[in-house]
Amino acid sequence: TSVLDGPTEIVPACESSQVASWTNRLFQPFVVFLLLYLSVIVIGLRCRWGKRYIDVFSFVFYILLGVGSLILVYLWFFTNHVWTVNNWNLIWMNPLYLIIPFMREGKWKKRLIYLTSIASAAMVVFSWLIPQSFNSTVIIIVLIQISLAAVKLGKVNLSKK
Repeated sequence: TSVLDGPTEIVPACESSQVASWTNRLFQPFVVFLLLYLSVIVIGLRCRWGKRYIDVFSFVFYILLGVGSLILVYLWFFTNHVWTVNNWNLIWMNPLYLIIPFMREGKWKKRLIYLTSIASAAMVVFSWLIPQSFNSTVIIIVLIQISLAAVKLGKVNLSKK
């Protein structure tokens, strides 16, 4: 017999105030990425050290997206995980993001940022055509990508007037 074959006890649910405290709600992915997006907008565009913040934030953000995409590629092509086959998340979490932080400033880096941002934005706009549903947090992540691209491509000026 198995350990699970014993008598089953139904445990009553705790009050919602105990389980779903403000800290549990604060650390939901949507809220975390929304706060990150607001930090890019407020700190990156309004503070005098905003350029440095955007540079560090974009470096870490692009590395995380790149590493996440490599994990997804590995799971898709080298394992039998059913959930990662034909996964459209590779559009917004592109392996190209892994090389962007290490490229020199110039036209090729700008073109790559432009290409990956346009692909991510198009995926969100045309997501109703894609045979996969996305978490709503992906929209916030793509907004972060577009905001960083606007700064990196010079569409938003961070210098004080």
